[in-house]
Amino acid sequence: MSSWPYSYYERLRAMYPGGRADPIARRLARIWAGVFGLGIMPRRWVSLEVAGRRSGRVVRFPLGMADLDGQWYLVSFLGERCHWVQNVRAAGGRATLRRRRAVACRLVEVPVSERAPIIKRYLQKVPGGRPHIPVDRRAPVADFEAVAPRYPVFRVAPLDGPGRPARKRHWWRWIAASALDSLANHGVAVPHRAAPRGGRRSRRRGRDLWPGRAGLSTLMAVCSRREHRPGNRR
Repeated sequence: MSSWPYSYYERLRAMYPGGRADPIARRLARIWAGVFGLGIMPRRWVSLEVAGRRSGRVVRFPLGMADLDGQWYLVSFLGERCHWVQNVRAAGGRATLRRRRAVACRLVEVPVSERAPIIKRYLQKVPGGRPHIPVDRRAPVADFEAVAPRYPVFRVAPLDGPGRPARKRHWWRWIAASALDSLANHGVAVPHRAAPRGGRRSRRRGRDLWPGRAGLSTLMAVCSRREHRPGNRR
């Protein structure tokens, strides 16, 4: 029983032969990139969008960030041959981090002499990197200095400007509005005593068809409105 984590780690390492993802890992990466981009995971999980060095098309990578001394960092647990590392270097550090909204940023590569504490913090917070970096997350910082040259680290420098609060997004309103829109399009009867403005009453069992097109437009506007508070204005 004590050997099961090591066999699990070996299976994860086998998905990245030579530091490159195999077809299964690529499919999983596409799924997680979409999940992280929705912003439903904790804030350290993001989707990195960067132009491909050969195709020029935007490529997305799901990544976990390490936080240290008020800064966010990206660590390549696959080393120098990782695709996103080579793409970022070819793009001059220009990239986009997506977590519910896109944030343009510049990724600044950290010198080897400063990487050790960042890699340690990364392993403490991002479990996916532990099978690939051969140092225990509880080891002293001195142990990470020996492997630091093998794992590139980038500091995230947002380009949106400081002091701009993120807009609060009520994702549940969009879900509710989409569900009600589906009800309206299919003419599903929903019991109500009085029809809302723009709605029409069904003759069968005195039910209302919720809502009419005018009522739906009003409802969508209410569900998707932005709260006009001084602290939330962009």
